[in-house]
Amino acid sequence: MYSENYIFRVINRVDLYPTFLTFAGATNPAHPLDHADLSPLIVDPQTQLASREIFWYFPWYSSFHRPRVVVRCGDWKLIHLFESGENEFYNTKHDIGEATNVAAEHPELVSALDARIAAWIDDVNAPRMTPNPEYDSTPPATTNR
Repeated sequence: MYSENYIFRVINRVDLYPTFLTFAGATNPAHPLDHADLSPLIVDPQTQLASREIFWYFPWYSSFHRPRVVVRCGDWKLIHLFESGENEFYNTKHDIGEATNVAAEHPELVSALDARIAAWIDDVNAPRMTPNPEYDSTPPATTNR
């Protein structure tokens, strides 16, 4: 989608690295990255990027979230929660705030994307999430000195 002032494409921040390399005239080091060079899109906003899945992998605990892996495929976003094995599924075109989990309404698509997540984790040889039953998400008490 294109308008005079905006380019609407799903990208990932790792896409910036090869894009900057291209504009700098530099070569990409000999290690693989899961990315897309956005320079053709910046030069000509009408350029069509290849359709692709974008993955986020968070196998750790933080104060913001529990361990998860996410795949974005077109308008769909699947969040797989490692500890419970549950999936959250959103149509980001119609539910940009991800307020309505529609996993129960699309079991075949959820299953297919869940399988893609498992294959991707194997393909990139990602470290596996280790459950931590002792994890406490309560923020530490602070003092005002």
